[in-house]
Amino acid sequence: RTFFNENFTLFQVYEIYSVKIKAAETPLPKAWLLEKSIDGDIFEPWQYFAVDDVDCLARYSLPGRNANYISSFVGEVTCTTQYSESIRLKYGEAKFVVMPQRVVESASINSAAAADVFNNFTLARYIRIRLQGLVKDTSEIDKERTVKWSPDAEDLLKRAYYSIQSLMIIGRCYCSGHAAKCREAPEDITVVDVGEGADVD
Repeated sequence: RTFFNENFTLFQVYEIYSVKIKAAETPLPKAWLLEKSIDGDIFEPWQYFAVDDVDCLARYSLPGRNANYISSFVGEVTCTTQYSESIRLKYGEAKFVVMPQRVVESASINSAAAADVFNNFTLARYIRIRLQGLVKDTSEIDKERTVKWSPDAEDLLKRAYYSIQSLMIIGRCYCSGHAAKCREAPEDITVVDVGEGADVD
């Protein structure tokens, strides 16, 4: 198996909404995980990605979850098979929503303990992608949606590497939603600009 880690550093700590990755001339990794950190030293998992239920259990000791799964509590880390059950030969996309709206609506975050869980799960300054498996079998490729030819072993061999065309991270300043914009700040200091008319306690 081929393993590769890629780290991304933000200007400061942000409340992250979603992370979206798009492959270039190769399929998305067969198995990978998304991690986050506040200090850059201790990373915690956000989401595991694997090809099927068996792979989730074997690699990450978690049951596989497809697109229909609804998280049962705030901060749940799962192993999703949503983006690997049908793998595109190239330009595949995978999106991780840190806190789906349906989870927020169903959760009670009024208590201090619940609020801490919510904050700890959504806040990050450092994001790491750990790629842990290449697509090697042509039977795993979704031929109908992605290519006009049937990929063979030679096609797949040419794409036996990782490629990332783009990474989109959506978030906001950590200030309870009151900031109009964020400004780059010194280490360990969060600076926000409050827009006119913002409701600040």
